[in-house]
Parts: sequence; structure tokens; C-alpha cells
Amino acid sequence: MAAPWSLVKRNSGQGRDRMNEDKREYKRHAINVVAEVGISREDHSNLHLIDESGVIIGMVNNISMSGMGLFTTSKLKKTDTINVKKMGLSDKLPWNVNGTVVWAKRMGNFYNVGISFEKKVNLNI
Repeated sequence: MAAPWSLVKRNSGQGRDRMNEDKREYKRHAINVVAEVGISREDHSNLHLIDESGVIIGMVNNISMSGMGLFTTSKLKKTDTINVKKMGLSDKLPWNVNGTVVWAKRMGNFYNVGISFEKKVNLNI
């Protein structure tokens, strides 16, 4: 059975506004890895937690040195602070990275979320 986020239709990039892409400081890398993400907020309503510490599961769909895109079933809010606890099974991807939600869009039963990292991270991909 496919993971639920694999059912989300993605924009192929055709017709995308090139001006927005040109504003990115660092190159985005398309990836598909599961991540455990801690959410720092007192109100945990609309979050599908895997434990009582405020951790959710999401699918990272792209990453750069300054941020990442995330699909999740949890409703994250702009300005939520996050901590990527674990990402995939590779030592090439950053773990224990802090960031802030800069945008979130509902896509059917899921949310597509843009996260800006607090500090630039090194990628070995």
C-alpha cells in the first residue's frame, strides 16, 4: 500500500513562475524521505502526534541548505517553530535542525508546508 502522502498530486513545475525560483538563495534537491518533526507550541490540536512530546511524521519532498518542503497530515501554522528530529535513514541528511514554518497550504487531506531553517545546513547529496 502506498504511503498516504504519495497520493498527493504534485506540481510538475511546468508553468511555474520562474521569478519565484530565481529568488531562492540555495538549490532545492527533490527527495522523498520520512522525517520526525517536533512542533513547539502549547496547543497541539490539529496535530497528529506520534507521542506526547509534540512529534509528528511527515514526508520531506525537497530540501536545500536553507529550508525544506514537507507533506504532513498535521495542520501546521505559519510561524510554528520546528525541530527536525530525524530524517530518513541516511547520514547525508541533516538531523536536529531548527526552523520556522513560513507557509502552509492545504492539499486535500494533507498540508504542504515550507520550512526555513534557523541556520544554514550542509548537505551531502
